[in-house]
Amino acid sequence: MLELARAHYRCTGCGDCCRGWDVPLEPGEAAAFTNFATPLISAERLRGALGRSRQAGIDVDTLAGAAGQCAALNDDQTCAIHAAHGGKAKPRACQIFPFTFVATPAGVRVGLSFACPAVVDEEGPLLDAQRGEIEALFAIAVDGTRYLLRVGDEVEIGEGRTASYAQAEPLFDELAAALERDGRLVERVCRAGALAALLQARLGEQIPFARALDAARGGVEALVGEALGEPAEVDRLSRALFRTLLKSTEPGRAGAMGRMGGALASLFGSGEVRLRGARPDAAPIAVPWKDVERVTPGLGADGEALYARWMGDSLRALTFFGDAAFGLSLAGGLDLKVLSLAVAAFLARAYAAARGAPVVALDDCKRALRQLDAGITHRASMPAGFGRALAATASLDLLREQLGDRS
Repeated sequence: MLELARAHYRCTGCGDCCRGWDVPLEPGEAAAFTNFATPLISAERLRGALGRSRQAGIDVDTLAGAAGQCAALNDDQTCAIHAAHGGKAKPRACQIFPFTFVATPAGVRVGLSFACPAVVDEEGPLLDAQRGEIEALFAIAVDGTRYLLRVGDEVEIGEGRTASYAQAEPLFDELAAALERDGRLVERVCRAGALAALLQARLGEQIPFARALDAARGGVEALVGEALGEPAEVDRLSRALFRTLLKSTEPGRAGAMGRMGGALASLFGSGEVRLRGARPDAAPIAVPWKDVERVTPGLGADGEALYARWMGDSLRALTFFGDAAFGLSLAGGLDLKVLSLAVAAFLARAYAAARGAPVVALDDCKRALRQLDAGITHRASMPAGFGRALAATASLDLLREQLGDRS
């Protein structure tokens, strides 16, 4: 059974999904791509069409696009293979995007990637109106491949504490519901984090899960008040991880050393932030770090609503932990989401700086969120020790700083 997100989608043919990352291929798809593409694409373009990368510990063939765009993307932003042979001739990763599929003991949760402009803009009908098409896509493009992610019978909550999926399922919905409540984004995020933190603490006292969750619910508001009642404090290590994660979102950034070098430069107040160009074929835009910091922190009410929707949707789709998120626990996945929100808020300020504006507009938020989801969510892996560094990072305070929170 497919559990569809309460979301809208219709492909607008913008071609944005065909650039910015290397698309993993199933066995045999590289040869099929070459066979289909050879009569359609020049030999010069075809030479750089395929690559290899290590994803989830496995070396796989890829459609190379991290430094530019797929060789099969035409100038009119259509796929040459799709145009000539139909959608089913494309690699399955291309057929699936922007859908995400996570199998659970209770069914398959279906979500959407916010790297797609149509998802960000809520283009098209509700997914429920497209159920038949999505079920057919799932059966043809996903079943039996590694694109179907899984949550097993046991869920890691954090700090070595686990629960059965049946026990944890109400928690997933409560975490998402916290993001859908009224109020400031930082308060909503803090409520979700407080519930997870208090649950871990109660489980550490050897309390049964249902009782531990009830006890955690009762302490959420007090912990939120305490967390937001103190000034934000961000240490140097937290800033380093924030800036390294920021560099991971940048288009055309070559390798870990390039990301690390950029992060170190920004630690000392120098360096620049690289943004995706305004047009699909435009070169990246470099914005000096100091110019970004001149833009007033904050997203505006519409921007906060968009970012809450992004985080809430990923919680309901179960793409924020486990196989879908670098093997992180539920608590670690929440930390990553909060830190990612801080990065997205900074990117929105960078897009505002690029157009010479003193404050962020909704379009800046949209472009920043697409860059974030393309750069982080679609990464194949994170460096060793990432989870430990994330646990020690002041993610909430970094977000408060970027939102201009003065609680």
